[in-house]
Amino acid sequence: MEDTERLTLPQTRQQTDAGPVVVWRYQLSSQPSAPDAFFCLSPQEQARAAQLIDLQSRRLFLAAALMKRRVLAHLLGVSPAEVRFGAGPHGKPLIAPAQNPHDLRFNVSHSGTVALLAVARGREVGTDIERLRALQWRGVAAQVYTQAEQRALERLPAAAQQAAFFQLWTAKEAYLKALGCGFSLPPEQVSLGIHGGEVCVVQAAPHDTRRWQGRLLSVQDGYQAALVVQAAAVPLTAELHDWTPDTLPPFAALPGQGQPAADHSAAD
Repeated sequence: MEDTERLTLPQTRQQTDAGPVVVWRYQLSSQPSAPDAFFCLSPQEQARAAQLIDLQSRRLFLAAALMKRRVLAHLLGVSPAEVRFGAGPHGKPLIAPAQNPHDLRFNVSHSGTVALLAVARGREVGTDIERLRALQWRGVAAQVYTQAEQRALERLPAAAQQAAFFQLWTAKEAYLKALGCGFSLPPEQVSLGIHGGEVCVVQAAPHDTRRWQGRLLSVQDGYQAALVVQAAAVPLTAELHDWTPDTLPPFAALPGQGQPAADHSAAD
């Protein structure tokens, strides 16, 4: 974890003014970014990228790290190189509290050629994206899904089962990432349901008494994504914006303040 110290943050409270969760999407292009675009990354970030043998995976990791720094820097009012990160008890990246008076929380996920950055104000957030692919999903499901989740998949028409597997996978990983523990918590200890694109936590993680909201995201053909956030007193709104290394975020307002630019569409 780059530039990190272990942090213990107070439990976030349910908020009525938490506002939308803003999700930035990056699509890896065939044209590499200029090398000097990545000078703001920490030595640890660059070292992690260098360990990736696959060139496409390395480029996507670097772009996701750059997106994270540039978007958060824009919201925090500092330069990308000045953003300082800490980590929660189980390693979830956090913005150092001294830089974070608005209590922004974020999460990053990338797969294939697409990266996502989700930012929320005053509440925990997790996101996951997976490239859709042929998979012997039953063997995986037996290891990571509860019996109830497996039965729900089996009740679906055969043609719909693999897509539903990825929907549940991304929802479950987004929830575990929002918790801050990821797969350090055995995923079969939690149970989720998906109804009409909305994600609900049926069986929460041990000792987790918080309420959560979630939804599936349509971000790119050939991919499945999901978003889970600590519940507010209003329905979950997720705004999706495209990002490139050459542009600033589409609006300067913090999540929960102001409105996005009119020419940017919201997520489904």
